[in-house]
Amino acid sequence: MNQAELKQRVHYDPDSGLFTWLTGKRRGQQAGSLKPNGYIRINFARGLMLAAHRCAWLYMNGVWPSNQIDHINRVRSDNRFCNLRDVSASQNQLNSAAIGVSWVRRKKKWRYELRIMGQRFRGIRATREEAASAYQELKGRLFMANEQASPADRGSQSVPDLDGQSTTDVGEMASRLFSKVSRKQNAPGVVS
Repeated sequence: MNQAELKQRVHYDPDSGLFTWLTGKRRGQQAGSLKPNGYIRINFARGLMLAAHRCAWLYMNGVWPSNQIDHINRVRSDNRFCNLRDVSASQNQLNSAAIGVSWVRRKKKWRYELRIMGQRFRGIRATREEAASAYQELKGRLFMANEQASPADRGSQSVPDLDGQSTTDVGEMASRLFSKVSRKQNAPGVVS
């Protein structure tokens, strides 16, 4: 399907993100249905079911997206054009609320994990949302510890390991990691 064919069948409102049928017995009705994965799919004909966010991109730009469509606010059903962007898979993953989060089958819980320069920081939470929140908090603490904490304060933050025991001093680890990065950036022959 190209842009012209799409525009013959549906109207897209970029401000609301909604599609409306232009033809057939569904004329005037909202096109698409919410699927269990949170995305809206539009069934154009037998065997032709398309993701509404990809159709929105085609409708507005005249070409199919070259990569993945990222929902900037992470709401998969929010297909307003201002909320969509064409990004690589790795860029799309960076906008995921669950980056750094995975299911641990044997524990029946969610693990969050962050790796920086060979160092691993991780923990377990009961729900995916709790693990994602803990990951974001950990990431913020690790990356901000070196800038915000004075040397005297750097021993007050710690990270729970998988068993809930406090094992790693975040401020000290962040300071060490960032000093390694600084040394590498200032090494002879390294251009920043």
